[in-house]
Amino acid sequence: MAADIQYDPQGLQALNAALAFIVFSVALHLRVEQVRAVLATPRVLAVGIVAQWLLLPALTLALVLIVQPPPAFAAGMMLIAACPGGNVSNYFAMVARGNAVLSVALTTIATVACALLTPLLFVTGMRLIDNPGDPLRVPLGGMLALLFWTVVLPLAAGVAMQRFVPQWAGRARKPSRLLAAGLLAAIIVVGMFNNRGLLGDLGLAPMLLLVIAHNAIALAGGYGLARLARCPEPEARAITLETGIQNAGLGLILIFNFYPESGGMMTLVATWGVWHLVAGALLARWWRRRPVALAADGAGT
Repeated sequence: MAADIQYDPQGLQALNAALAFIVFSVALHLRVEQVRAVLATPRVLAVGIVAQWLLLPALTLALVLIVQPPPAFAAGMMLIAACPGGNVSNYFAMVARGNAVLSVALTTIATVACALLTPLLFVTGMRLIDNPGDPLRVPLGGMLALLFWTVVLPLAAGVAMQRFVPQWAGRARKPSRLLAAGLLAAIIVVGMFNNRGLLGDLGLAPMLLLVIAHNAIALAGGYGLARLARCPEPEARAITLETGIQNAGLGLILIFNFYPESGGMMTLVATWGVWHLVAGALLARWWRRRPVALAADGAGT
């Protein structure tokens, strides 16, 4: 399934810059007291990290091996599983009466770790599922370099701004958050619009069902692991949303940079970027109407 993605070099550079700004915006919202509060419960933090970086890739690999989707869709699923949690999960955790501080901490840790773990997990996953007769080239060095410029440096810049010019950081938080949300939406919408002709060719209905199943497994897996580890209900809700809300924008950036020939990957990841917002919003609203006290029986600290 090798349909070319339509994207010009100038647009690609703009997307890379947009991703860097989104990460910078996240860094402006980091608080030392939030980190300290989360570190006071290291077991819960560890459960969230395991759900994000071990459980989700493992569940994705199992789903790919069972369903045997087209190679481009399988690659898109593995890339989604290798990306960090999306920033909108923090908002959903707040709406769902979850532990929003834990959500922010997990998003931050995942954003920092993705510069190394995203390429490594994707490489490992593709080696396990790739067709030996038509292997997918995984440019590990190029991915690491791109993520250094678009993730590590913007994150460091945001932290430095808070440390040395906190008054400027305070003024920039709200507008940067709004602009980052708009840029993330633009990455997904522009990518889908420019490649709208691929939707019919690639089979939208089967792909949408695959995305829904993948996302449902991610959400269920995150919640199941958290409850199995006896995390309190607010923490379980945060971990669930962190596991099921992935940074599709980062996935699209990597595809545009390294797999411009794979329209199937792009379409699946962009569809995930739309669907996980729908699923996350519905789940958060449902949880909001269900008081935590009624849902937390059997939970321990």
